[in-house]
Amino acid sequence: MHESRDHNRTVARQIMTAWNDHGETHLPQHLAHPQMMRHFPHPVGLAAAAGGPPPEPALPRSAIHGQHFHEDMIIANHQYALIAWQMTGQHKGSLYGRAATGAPVTVYGADLIRLADGQVIEHWTWHSKSRLQALGQLGLLDDKMQNHLVSNNLLGRNRRLV
Repeated sequence: MHESRDHNRTVARQIMTAWNDHGETHLPQHLAHPQMMRHFPHPVGLAAAAGGPPPEPALPRSAIHGQHFHEDMIIANHQYALIAWQMTGQHKGSLYGRAATGAPVTVYGADLIRLADGQVIEHWTWHSKSRLQALGQLGLLDDKMQNHLVSNNLLGRNRRLV
C-alpha cells in the first residue's frame, strides 16, 4: 500500500518536472495510460492522446515567460494523487489579444490524477481559475476580455466538451 502511494507521489512530481521542462501542462507520453480519460472541457495543456484535439495551454508560454511550477502539496493514496501547485512567470507576450504588461504573474491550481499500472488513466483539472487570476493580476479582466473568454469557449458554465 505504501509503495503504491509513494509511486503515485513520484509520478505526480514527474508530471510537474515535465511542466517545467517542456512547457505549460505537458503530460509525458510514457506517463499517459493508453485509455486515459480527461474530465474537463478541452484538453487544457495536456498532450493530446492519439487522434485527440491539440493541447490548449491554460497560460501560453508565448505570453507568460519563465513559467515555473512549484509544488505546494502532493497528497497520494494507492490510486490517486492530488497536485496543488503555484505557477510564476512574467507577462511578456500577447495574452488573448492584449499586449504584454511586463508584470509578474502568480497563479494557483490543482490537478487530480488516478493511476493504473503506474500511468495516469484519469485526470481532472480546471484552468479557468488560473486564467482569471492572471488576467485579474494584470488588470486585463474587463468586460471585453470576459466576453472574449466566453465567446472563445475559455470560460463559463456552458463550455462545450471537445
